[in-house]
Parts: sequence; structure tokens; C-alpha cells
Amino acid sequence: MLARSGFGPQHWALDFDGRYPGHEDGLRAFGSQMPAKSIFLGGPVGPGKTGYLSILLRYLFRAWALTVDGPAEAAAYVFAMHTIYITHRDFTEICLDSFRDPPDRLEVHTFEDLCHSPLLLFDDLGAVKETDYNIGMLEALLEERWRYKLPSWFTSNISQEDLQNKKKYPDWQRAVSRLFDVDWMAVVEFPDKAKDRRKEHRDVR
Repeated sequence: MLARSGFGPQHWALDFDGRYPGHEDGLRAFGSQMPAKSIFLGGPVGPGKTGYLSILLRYLFRAWALTVDGPAEAAAYVFAMHTIYITHRDFTEICLDSFRDPPDRLEVHTFEDLCHSPLLLFDDLGAVKETDYNIGMLEALLEERWRYKLPSWFTSNISQEDLQNKKKYPDWQRAVSRLFDVDWMAVVEFPDKAKDRRKEHRDVR
């Protein structure tokens, strides 16, 4: 299921491991609200934000699969079909695809797919320096998903405080106002000094 959703093998066997107990408690609390509420995972490079997305997705799938009759493989396929995982770089390509002829388009998903997917996982928000056009597209995406309260999970190396800083991100403020609507979005942020787990050479398969 994780593979079909777009996660690589390094994330397939991850689980809560007690390294960030306060934050993992917050993530478990969010888990009790899935999939009705969205989440923003912020923090420095490397503490495992994408990994935690994969853990939450697996927990959500397990809860959902209990309500479905049939083989687990079929349930995993159906669940993954209702989930879209992209990075911010993928998003910029999807925006550019709107200017390309169909044979030249690079992404499988369309912008409309992102707007209406039952669950959207958006990794590394802010990792790309955006054009005015793409910022407008991001605003439109967030507006659409916020309006219909569609669950949307984000990770970012930029903190909520910085994104809401009008001097640092003046062009993002309309998007940010939707992103951090407390009725829609839960926020969990790792401390700036959180350990870079990418440097750990562990076999997690």
C-alpha cells in the first residue's frame, strides 16, 4: 500500500520508536482524528517527517481495512487509488504541465486530481522557489481543499512562524491563512535541534 501511494522502501517498515516522545504523542493524538483533520509537520531537515507521514498512512489504512471485506491486496490497491503523494517539486511540474501538450506532460496527476483527491500528502512544502503563477496555483489548491475540508498532510522545513511572517513570505499569505486554519489543520513541529536521522545507517526494511 505504501509503495502504491508513492513511498520508497526506506519508509515501509518505520514505526514510532520513542525518539521524540512528545511529538509522537501529538501524532498519535492526531491519529485519533484521521482522516477528518489535516496535519502540518514542520521541522529541520532529517528528523523523519516523511517517515511519520508513512506511519500515519499505514495506521489509517489498517483502521480502514477493518471495515472492508475482501483480500488485503485488493483493499490496499483501492486505498492507494484514493491517496496522492507528491513533493513540492512534483507540484511545480504539475503546474507546468498545464502549459504542455498531453504527450509532453511529465506527471501522472493533474491539478484537478490534487484538488479533489480524498487524501493528499504534500511533502517538502517550500522546498522550491515558486513563481507568482505557482503561488497562485498553491492558493487555489489550498482554497479548494480547505473549502471542502478534504484531509491534506504537509511536511515542511519551514516553520509555521516563518511562513506566517509577512516580511519573509509576503506572497504566501493568502495560502498560509488557509493552511493554518485551526479548524482544519493540526500542527506538529520538531525542534530546530532535532537529530538528522538521515545520517543513521539502519536497515529498516
